[in-house]
This record gives sequence, structure tokens and C-alpha cells, in this order.
Amino acid sequence: MEYSENVKFIPWVGPEYEYGIRGFDNNGHIIYGTKENPGIKVAVLGDSHYCANQSEAVKTITNTVIKDLLQKESEFEQYKNTYTKFIKSFTGYIDEFTNDSKIEAWQHILFYNYVQEAMERPRQSPSEKQFSEAQIPFFEILEKNSPDVIIVWGKRLYNNLPQCGKQYPDLDLTPDLGNGCSMEIWAYEVKGKWIPIIAINHPSGAYSYKKWATAIRCFIIKFLENEGK
Repeated sequence: MEYSENVKFIPWVGPEYEYGIRGFDNNGHIIYGTKENPGIKVAVLGDSHYCANQSEAVKTITNTVIKDLLQKESEFEQYKNTYTKFIKSFTGYIDEFTNDSKIEAWQHILFYNYVQEAMERPRQSPSEKQFSEAQIPFFEILEKNSPDVIIVWGKRLYNNLPQCGKQYPDLDLTPDLGNGCSMEIWAYEVKGKWIPIIAINHPSGAYSYKKWATAIRCFIIKFLENEGK
């Protein structure tokens, strides 16, 4: 897919992204869509890339990172824990996690880092200007890939997303996580379709597998129910 020059870092789009997610089994494990029985398309939104050497900040960097994650023989680097923590909670395969389940998950999702400039050091916060300038390419990604739901990594990013759109009813997590546990849901309208968004803790920091696996599962199931799928 071709993108405009506004998109500095093109997204990872899994080869089975269009088939999406069908739901979860009785054990809370994800069920993927197929060509014959597709589900909903899931986009995952990260904050920004970090490049100590700015020459590495090329248009294909996101795809290079994900492809490296999927290589068994690839050398371990600390940042990879961030992606693994997320995929464990996304799939529900927390204790039974395997390399095959990791690979299958990435085949079915879109991943895009919102800020279109690489940070110079780890955990560096993008500037207000960088967040603002990322709005136009972000909506281009949504228009061209038409996700049904978006999972956002971190409250910092969520709070710096475009202010347009509308708030949906809160997502109730009470049955799994106790009384009064709910989450805010925002949504954007793109080409006549409303796309709901949930923000989880950034998986690079303190991260509860159970809580975020529950939140992701409830979020996707709620959308499936609303769409009658």
C-alpha cells in the first residue's frame, strides 16, 4: 500500500490483518478470523520509535522491528519484552505462550507508532508539536487500513490523540475484576465508520497481564456484540 510523504514510518500490517479477530474461547484464548469467516480488524497504536542513531529512522523501521521479533534466531534485546508482554495479554496465552502463538498474533494485527519522528533516548516524551503533527498521518493510516478497533499503548499517548470524535459508554470490567472497574472508550469517525479506542498501560512499564488481557477481551467482545458478529 502506498502512503503519502506525511507518513514517515509506515505501519506493520500483518498478512492476515484483513481476516481479523473472531472472539475468544472458554479459556480466554483468542480466536482468529479466516478468509471464509473474517472477524474485526485490530490496530495497535504505539507511542514512538527510539533511535540512538537517527540514520536508522527510515520509513520501514516499524516493519523491520516486527520482523526481527518474529525471527527465532534473532538476538534478544530488552525492548522486545514490551512487545511480548502485550501479545501475551492480547492473545490470552499468558502461561501457555509459545513462539507460534506470537507469530500468529502478529499476522493478524496492524501496528503503528503514532509520532512520526524518532526519539533520541529511551522513555523520552515527544513534544506537543510532535504529537500535533502526527494527527494527519494517523488519520491517513485509519482511512487506508480501516481498522474496526484500536488498542493504544499508554495514557500519555491516549491523552495526546486528536480531540475530535466522541466518547462511548464506559467499558464495564466488573464481572472479571471486581466492583467499579470500568474503562473509558473514545471513538473516531473515519469514512462514515466509528472506530472505538481503548488505552491500556504501556507494556514497557508496570503491567498486569490479567487486567489487560481482561480489558482487551471485553473490549473486542463488546464490539462484536454491538456489530452483531
